[in-house]
Amino acid sequence: MSVVENAIPSSMRVSAIKKELESYGISTSSFIEKSELITALEMARVDRNKNNNTNNKAVDEDTFDCTVDSMSISAIRQELDICGISTSTYNERKEFISALVEARAHGICRILDGYNALIENINSLKDSLPAAEVGTSAMKFLIYNNIQIMSADNNSSKLKEYMIVVGTNILLGGKSEHIAKFLAQAIIEIEHDDSDALQFITDGAPFENPKSKRMKMLRDLTHDGDRSITRFFAKRISCTCLKDKYDRVKHQVKMGECFGCEKQMDFINLLYCTRCSVAHYCSKKCQVEHWPGHKDKCNTVSAKEPTSYEMFEGMTAAG
Repeated sequence: MSVVENAIPSSMRVSAIKKELESYGISTSSFIEKSELITALEMARVDRNKNNNTNNKAVDEDTFDCTVDSMSISAIRQELDICGISTSTYNERKEFISALVEARAHGICRILDGYNALIENINSLKDSLPAAEVGTSAMKFLIYNNIQIMSADNNSSKLKEYMIVVGTNILLGGKSEHIAKFLAQAIIEIEHDDSDALQFITDGAPFENPKSKRMKMLRDLTHDGDRSITRFFAKRISCTCLKDKYDRVKHQVKMGECFGCEKQMDFINLLYCTRCSVAHYCSKKCQVEHWPGHKDKCNTVSAKEPTSYEMFEGMTAAG
């Protein structure tokens, strides 16, 4: 069981939840519904974390050894990589096991602490800043708080993994969808150009020359409702609950919003600005009336394909 799975009980398979509960010495024979198992696992983790704090976060090897000891070296190495722990100096199997035992004891709390801090950061900003600035601040907050993990091999794969976990947890937990959208945009930036992503991490520089496929993905996330964002995460993480959620929303009509009057309507019927392909309208009348306020932004954006930041800025700067 990976640290990633440990962080999101609601997305785990029933068999994985039972296995973890049994590793804590908790019988699962009396549980019938998955919701009961999820509640039991969450309570078990809280109790374990309290015990870890009481004992100066000492590693309870008896709790973990039975699970870790049955894992292959490659599986242990993969989980340690997710934790940002280099395995290049390990030669003996016992070294791998010992490292994973310790990582599990402390890694779960670290991930959950980072997630909670991210949500608090966004909530503190969302009432005072435009949506685009909230998204940028949240992305930077997440990146800077995980920079040590990324610096281990100088790429953003581990950060991407973390953001997928957080976004999935948000969707399944019924929390603000816009937060999951911000994370999805950051993931898209990383997937399409790692070097640009790392530049953004170090100096906040905007992304240049985005690809057309990336542009379409960003547009779908910006305009659509549950369908696009759920599909985005469902394609990137193995999660039955998320797949079930997508099955429920995939038949929804794709919706968009007029930049002029903010009318909601079917996405397919919206008219796009032919210069920037970002602004869209319910009618030519709305487009003409909105043009004076959109003109300067359109001239800037049409010079290059817009970044996710610019797309959201355009949405929030009506008029």
